[in-house]
Amino acid sequence: MSGKLARIAAWASLGFIVYATLVPPGMRPRLGEIGANYERFAAYAVASALLVLVYPRHPLRVGILVIAFAILLEFAQLEIPGRDARALDTLVKVAGGLAGISAAALWNRHVLRQPAAKTPAG
Repeated sequence: MSGKLARIAAWASLGFIVYATLVPPGMRPRLGEIGANYERFAAYAVASALLVLVYPRHPLRVGILVIAFAILLEFAQLEIPGRDARALDTLVKVAGGLAGISAAALWNRHVLRQPAAKTPAG
């Protein structure tokens, strides 16, 4: 994936989270019957992993952004009729974000520090 496309995907994933968080309950996208907490966890894990893959030198900044984003959006739900803010939802989102950051940081460490493969002398 090109750098520009990856950046677009990373920021679009955050845009999707904003949409899914702030729309009325009947318009909220669902992934079948897996449960809202799994959806929250997965959404934040994917978004934060994409951000760390795009900005590999800034996992701490991505972590701060993701945590602040989760808290801000949870409070913003108080203004949406039919939505509510819950501490447990925020914790699930933060846990997903941290899991995504950790996975992407480990991936970056493995891929970026791995020496180039040597070809056999022919």
